[in-house]
Amino acid sequence: MNETKKIYAIFGATDNDAVDQRIIKKYPDADRRQLLTGQWLISSTETTLSSIYEHLTKEDDPIICIIVPVSNYYGWQDAAVWEWIAANGK
Repeated sequence: MNETKKIYAIFGATDNDAVDQRIIKKYPDADRRQLLTGQWLISSTETTLSSIYEHLTKEDDPIICIIVPVSNYYGWQDAAVWEWIAANGK
């Protein structure tokens, strides 16, 4: 069964390095795209925002960040970002 992936944005961290390290550890290269330090797009089959947060955090070491689903987008960005969005928002 092929599950549908959705794109989520992660930002607003108080510790950018911690968020960066956890995303790199938890999501394969193809499922993550860094925009800036502490700012990411991820592609995931997880269905709730809380499940994404729980996947990133440890019970005894939570991280502070904001996770939002990306359903529409517009802006100016490097072409590689738009290509990643087109390839991963399925």
